[in-house]
Amino acid sequence: MSDMLNPQVMNILDVMEYDGEKNLENKLSAFSCPDNAEIDRFLKMNALKFAKRKLSISYLVFDEDDGQLLGYFTLAHKVIEIKNDKTIIRSLVNVTLILMEYATCR
Repeated sequence: MSDMLNPQVMNILDVMEYDGEKNLENKLSAFSCPDNAEIDRFLKMNALKFAKRKLSISYLVFDEDDGQLLGYFTLAHKVIEIKNDKTIIRSLVNVTLILMEYATCR
């Protein structure tokens, strides 16, 4: 294996359909982000449940060469309305930065 990652991004529901729910749960349980337990908790306890209920959708990032789950990101199915409120805008920028930081967990 080379030092370069070969990422593949897949919708969590597609992975479940392809691999089966039990295999997906095994892949999710093997993921670890030691810097933030909440990242682990959401992926292992809520990501699939939320996707099934259409509250959000998680995309899993795998190394295509060895199938290792490298990370994930989740998009919520909810509109956020911002009415020129600097506090809210600042909060959203902070959340975006936090999400970018979480993406570096491995």
